Amino acid sequence: PPTTTPDLPTYPFQRTRYWLEGTGSSDAGALGVAAEEHPLLGALVELPGSGGVLTTGRLSLKTHPWLAADASGGPSEVPGPVLVELAVRAGDHVAAGTLEELVLEEPMVLPERGSVQVRVQVGAAEAAGGTGQHGRRQVSVHSRTDESSEWVRHAIGRLSAQEASFAGDFTVRPPGTAEAVEVSALASPGLRKVWRHGDEIYAEVALPEELAGEASAYGLHPALLESVLAAAAYGPLGAARSDGRVLTPHTWRRLALFASGAGQLRVRITPRGDDTIAVAAADSAGAPVLSIRELGFRAVDPHRVIAGQDPLRDALFRVEWQTIPTPDTTTGTDWPVLDLTHRTDDDVRTLTTHVLETVQAHIATDPDDKRLVVLTQDARTNPAQAAVHGLVRTAQNEHPDRITLIDTDTDSRTLLPHALATGEPQLALTHH
Repeated sequence: PPTTTPDLPTYPFQRTRYWLEGTGSSDAGALGVAAEEHPLLGALVELPGSGGVLTTGRLSLKTHPWLAADASGGPSEVPGPVLVELAVRAGDHVAAGTLEELVLEEPMVLPERGSVQVRVQVGAAEAAGGTGQHGRRQVSVHSRTDESSEWVRHAIGRLSAQEASFAGDFTVRPPGTAEAVEVSALASPGLRKVWRHGDEIYAEVALPEELAGEASAYGLHPALLESVLAAAAYGPLGAARSDGRVLTPHTWRRLALFASGAGQLRVRITPRGDDTIAVAAADSAGAPVLSIRELGFRAVDPHRVIAGQDPLRDALFRVEWQTIPTPDTTTGTDWPVLDLTHRTDDDVRTLTTHVLETVQAHIATDPDDKRLVVLTQDARTNPAQAAVHGLVRTAQNEHPDRITLIDTDTDSRTLLPHALATGEPQLALTHH
């Protein structure tokens, strides 16, 4: 078919953009802080005047599923090695990566849903002997949930710029006379082999396959250090206690990393007194990776450390009505009332549709200081009236203090103004 060529306009093309222009950015640099390239942290802030730093992050079971205590769900306590990794990482930014001491105080618990905000603060360098040569700095780890305004301190300690040396050697291969120990599959997924030689424990640990790819992003992956602690349970620390308590890491002294990003370790664990051990760890070639001069444990109630052990978590609940006295005062005489007591024979869908429309209109038009009073009858036995209760309770969750739900009988209607004075969102009026 013949084609025609349209005439071009006689004026220059006009270009108009309709895309919204961004006015900000979630990039850390655009917010005036430095990005922190670490899986547990997100940003770094230098503290003027002190030379210290503040690192921040957010932890949750969704973003860090390996922190879950088990597959059953529920809150999970953050393992001590996570706090150690956070402290050492912050110290690296001020050339003070040796952990002179870290005392774990309150447990950090991740909720089943949601997250916790984490802050790691490193203070100014302290002078030692007037020279400041060791560059000791205080370090602390705090957190709070999104719902809380209170920060909780979980760990406090000191970092040092002095290079650490292990008090001993890095002989981490078991002697020929060491006794091989059968490893429980429940002990730790990263615990591969264990030997016992007197009171000393030798072990081979490795990150599980699903975490091995993350190793290079950490100084020492906390899951790997957790496996080291699991090996310690095969020594004197693993003896059952008569008081039923369990030992958990509490005080870390002179912890130093000589290499980062390890995915597997050979370990020697040596007793250093009551509930205290020393740890030396090397890679498969024998090169030093980690030393801990002293790691002290303390006995705690196992219910505190077994995450998710909530006796009410899987319980079945029921509604129980509690008798309350009738106030002498009255209120709500001018509140709108949706009276459904005469509609016990209505169809469920018809009744709930009417209630929904009435509730929506009340929320949209009536002032906030006026509650809609919804009256039902026999809601515990009548399906349509019970459906109304379910609908209204949902609306109450979305709009607190806007609706009062009352199930009543004919003889108790005179109590209504007094019942509203209780302020309760749901009531059942019965005449005795």
